Amino acid sequence: AVRQYMQQRNMEVLVILEGIDATTSSAAQARQSYTADDIGWDASFVPCARRAPGGGIRIDFEKLHHVTPLSNLAGNFSTPRACRRQVGTCSFSLPADQLPT
Repeated sequence: AVRQYMQQRNMEVLVILEGIDATTSSAAQARQSYTADDIGWDASFVPCARRAPGGGIRIDFEKLHHVTPLSNLAGNFSTPRACRRQVGTCSFSLPADQLPT
């Protein structure tokens, strides 16, 4: 229903990410837009962040852009909350070229 709604109205999602470099205090900004055709539906990012044994968080950058169809994940994802409980994050809209083949 959301995909059709977006397509019929020629809608797109605009994502703006902004941050500050801790070393130089310089601001950085990235922008990207996605149409309904750019989005992979019914998929979630593969978890890529884990707690490190000595504290802190370890990020596996190899997995940063990996996604998997929700049907590949165990559990009942009838609601986003159920999905978050199972995998720790829940993203239902992803770039189509990021979906595994």
